[in-house]
Amino acid sequence: MKQFNHKSTLLAIAMCAMCTNMNAQAWDGTSAECAKGDGSKDNPYLIENPQNLAWLAEQVNGGNTFEGKNFKLAADLDMGGKEHTFPMIGKFDKYTDASGTSIDNSKYFKGTFDGAKHIIDNLNISYIEEGGSVMEEIGGTGLFASITNGTEIRNIIIGSNSTVKGGAVSGVLVGYMGGGIVEYCENRGKLDANTFSGGFVGEMEGGIVRFCSNRGYIHAATEMSGIIGQGANNGIVNYCYNTGHAECIGFGGAGIAGALYDSFSVSNSYSIGKTEGQENKWMGIPQAIVSSTDTKCTIKNCYYVKEFTGVDDENATAVTADEMKQADFLTKINAGEDAFVADTKNINNGFPILKWQATEATGIKHINNFAGTAINLDGNTVVCDQPVKVYTLEGVLVASGYDVTLDKGTYVIKADGAMKKVVIK
Repeated sequence: MKQFNHKSTLLAIAMCAMCTNMNAQAWDGTSAECAKGDGSKDNPYLIENPQNLAWLAEQVNGGNTFEGKNFKLAADLDMGGKEHTFPMIGKFDKYTDASGTSIDNSKYFKGTFDGAKHIIDNLNISYIEEGGSVMEEIGGTGLFASITNGTEIRNIIIGSNSTVKGGAVSGVLVGYMGGGIVEYCENRGKLDANTFSGGFVGEMEGGIVRFCSNRGYIHAATEMSGIIGQGANNGIVNYCYNTGHAECIGFGGAGIAGALYDSFSVSNSYSIGKTEGQENKWMGIPQAIVSSTDTKCTIKNCYYVKEFTGVDDENATAVTADEMKQADFLTKINAGEDAFVADTKNINNGFPILKWQATEATGIKHINNFAGTAINLDGNTVVCDQPVKVYTLEGVLVASGYDVTLDKGTYVIKADGAMKKVVIK
């Protein structure tokens, strides 16, 4: 399998102009109940369109936790971009009142959500509560506003055209995490938020985030990073990596975690994303992996390339770019697991990727042929003015780019929402 540089041809441009009419339908702001599935593990509710996702948000915001129920994405979703603001799944409303009593009126999603490696793109979330202080702005912002013990979220890819804006406790995927599991996910979207904010989770009080990667731009204040903002209560982050730019407008800032407390653990992770932030003795300094931590927390087997991060980290190991791309580095960071693999398809500029990213599946169940799609097949070469992805019939990604040449075989080619089955002889 080979990849070639982009060729701009008149034919490709003309055919790609047809993409607009063949995209998956963008969200129109309405909701519709899932038509398939009963919520069981073997027959999950299928989210087939943006309206189904909006329905899930409506239900959780109305008090239905879906505890023990299962959801699964059946297609890539176009959430409409700036045309419609997504209401978020759930609401975070947890605080301590003047008498010292803990109050929790949050609306939690307690079920299982499997994205099946589909992309949720053009997601537009904007939520900042009115108020004159940071504490009054805490509202929990993200695709899932709040999750807790029993929640499982996996296999979701947030597309690069997505933007999440919030106050404190903001994450592209989860605002507040009081437990549960987030795994096998990737963020490519942008976060613009305040304190306790991260590419995946804003505030993490318990639970596990693992096998996740952030490529998106994270712009936030103190206790922020590419993966989680603040971690506490024995939570765990492991086998994650960050390549995104973490720009901290306040103090600190980091690649993997902003600040850690209460025996939190970060391990087997790396960052090559640029990290910026102001320095403060008490509020932290910008660091490659974790900005600040108390003595009970553990940072183990984590790495960074200072040439790219721009900052050091006394609790992690600096390596060169070349060293990070070598086989022995994989042995070190995997620490006996089979989490990271070599980037043989140049998905991550040659730096290690997670194993699931090397075998990304589409979840395609039906093959459709579209007459006159955006794809131009010339012999065994596929050319398009927009990037294409090429999969086996089993749903394994084998090539991507603007111009790819294929070996003999049968493939599914996908470009901008259109799919085409081709046979190379």
